[in-house]
Amino acid sequence: PGIAMAEDAALEAQAQQLAEAALAALPEAARAAKVGAVKEGILKRLRSQAQAPPKPDGGAASRPAAPKGPGPLPPKRQPDKQRVPAKRPRQPLPPRLPLVLETGTLEQVGSAQACGDEPWFADNALRRKLIEAATAKHAEQKILVGNPADEIRRICPGGDRVLGAGAVLRLGGAHHGGYGESDIKYAYRQLSRALHPDKNPNVPEAPDAFRRLSEASEELKVGIEETRRTLQRLCTATGSATTPEMLERPQLPLVAEASRLLSGVLALTGEGVVPDDAQRRMLGAFHASPAYSGCHGQGLLAQWYEANELLDLLTEVSLRLVFDCRR
Repeated sequence: PGIAMAEDAALEAQAQQLAEAALAALPEAARAAKVGAVKEGILKRLRSQAQAPPKPDGGAASRPAAPKGPGPLPPKRQPDKQRVPAKRPRQPLPPRLPLVLETGTLEQVGSAQACGDEPWFADNALRRKLIEAATAKHAEQKILVGNPADEIRRICPGGDRVLGAGAVLRLGGAHHGGYGESDIKYAYRQLSRALHPDKNPNVPEAPDAFRRLSEASEELKVGIEETRRTLQRLCTATGSATTPEMLERPQLPLVAEASRLLSGVLALTGEGVVPDDAQRRMLGAFHASPAYSGCHGQGLLAQWYEANELLDLLTEVSLRLVFDCRR
């Protein structure tokens, strides 16, 4: 028992040294937060290696016996003209460090924040905070209607220029961070009261502006339905579930789920030629991550590489338009 305890203490000291060496490049706070988990992973691997049975050394005991009886004499060995230097013995590889998926400790580096690739799309608290912020913006920032003549000229700038639907109703953009049917109805009601042709008989562009206002309202309603369908298809691919809160203003959730999809494909694929052992570790880390708890890794890769549906989803107009609403 005393020998076993001494060997275990030596392994623990070796694991501590390897963990500190592996994290030496990190800032002190990040190193202190990670060293315990890294040490445990190394210690587990060292104990496993120590308990493994030794492999045969290929010595004389393992060589086959020489055949009996006389045989032809081997040819004389000619003296080497040039002495070949002996090969150096290969150094054993250090134990593989466990994959540490932690983004809680961030360090400030000058004016930038070193945070790496954070799975923000899986942070439910952050996403709920963003949705609540968008709701608060809509509540406090009512649609402001200017002078009717100026509003009519804004909506109908003249020439070949056509104002986008979101710009007509003043919806979207980073200020609001998304919108739904109730926001469209409110904006339309506020503007239509001021721009109705009966109230602006002396402005010749009033009928065209009122017509463009109605068209913009319908365009945004159709766009929201397309955005919801795209969101639901992405959630199906990644094993996520849609909620009424996500579907109310679907622009931000769509960006989040598209980010989840791309991050998952990159996590499973790697870069360049990935060895089989590394591929197995990547797959294990993927399934252990709470960000992909409902996603089947191999199924996701099959959809990505063997079909065009996911690529088509990422090129749809609904996804390109929601970037105007990102926060």
